[in-house]
Amino acid sequence: MKNKERVETLMELGLTFDQARIYLTLLQAGPATAKEIAEISKIARPDIYRIIPTLQQEGAVEKHMTKPASFQAIPLAFVLPTMLKRKTAEQNKLKKKTEEMLGDFKNTQAKVLQEADTEFTIIPRKEAIIQRLKEALLKSQISVCVVTSQKRFSVSILEFEKIYRKILEKGAKIRIATERYVPEKKALKTIQKLMEDSNFEVKYFDEAPTAIVSIFDNKEASVTLSATASLAGASAIWSNNPCFIALTQNYFEKKWNQASYSYNIILERSTLES
Repeated sequence: MKNKERVETLMELGLTFDQARIYLTLLQAGPATAKEIAEISKIARPDIYRIIPTLQQEGAVEKHMTKPASFQAIPLAFVLPTMLKRKTAEQNKLKKKTEEMLGDFKNTQAKVLQEADTEFTIIPRKEAIIQRLKEALLKSQISVCVVTSQKRFSVSILEFEKIYRKILEKGAKIRIATERYVPEKKALKTIQKLMEDSNFEVKYFDEAPTAIVSIFDNKEASVTLSATASLAGASAIWSNNPCFIALTQNYFEKKWNQASYSYNIILERSTLES
């Protein structure tokens, strides 16, 4: 290990830059006076006098009552375990405080959300959309209704497969209406496995959907602001407003009833072709 790395390690364990340099100087040079330490480490002598007592308090340096006084590093075998133990205790304490803070703000946020007057929210694209979808899916207890495009359907099947299974384990029903097409092999196998549960239904229609909607337990709904965007490629409006939910539910039922075939037919055809 190079001297620079040694200094960095000691700093990670709690020493300052100059404390680490002085301690390493004494380890390598043996007992030395303040003048000698300053010459070797290139640290000003007044700083040596100021820093040495802090290293004594750390249990890293001992003082010899000579004339002039000299200082000696306590071996690493005694110093490092003590420093590491203290650092671990600090980390554990910080972890506990972090968990407490997360809990405090989680409870506060939940309370704020419950008391909020705002019924409509714009969720930005990318990770925020996927995270919000996962949260809404995991909360669903009764039903999930979706109208989606083929571009989003295959991606969402792979992205949310585990969550879909958890929803089905609750006895909830999942209905998805999408465009008529044959998904790529991995998505197709996933759909086949999910459709082994009678509560998971997929139907398809011939034309591209004019809107991408999702309704969760008929309590919350979202409309994506681009019908042609990828799963995380467009913002979405989310709301618990009853009128908004009714409109999205009516749109879903219309597309579901217009859907010509069950996805079982596509699965059967692809199996025959393969």
